[in-house]
Amino acid sequence: MRRILFLITLVSVIVAVKGGKEWHARVKGELLCHGHPLEAWAKLKTAVYPTHELVSVFTKYGFFDVMSHASHGGWFWQKNYPGFLLRIKAECGCGGDDHFELPVVPEDFQHASEQDAENHPYDYGKIDLSDCSKRKDATT
Repeated sequence: MRRILFLITLVSVIVAVKGGKEWHARVKGELLCHGHPLEAWAKLKTAVYPTHELVSVFTKYGFFDVMSHASHGGWFWQKNYPGFLLRIKAECGCGGDDHFELPVVPEDFQHASEQDAENHPYDYGKIDLSDCSKRKDATT
């Protein structure tokens, strides 16, 4: 009986210590196409495979400001950042399916608390999508 109780306690401790820590990120910026504000869909996703779409927003006059959270497995003492990235679907003269992925949000802007993310957003600044090199294959 003691062995069973010990095993149950051990499994409970392992489950409590193992698991995903929740991370928060807020991103903002302005989308342009040949220097003009661009209204488009922007999706905040996790960057770690398999990726998960967290939230979609439609830019207004080219501006976006979005916040979300995600977790990625690991032990409680590890900083397993899920990575956040912004994917944009917009027509800006590049042809094809016109999906653009912006660089992954730096780890310094992935916060353990929602309040920290709110107060310290990652600002992509002005992004002109007429630079077709930012385009990604729509299957990713």
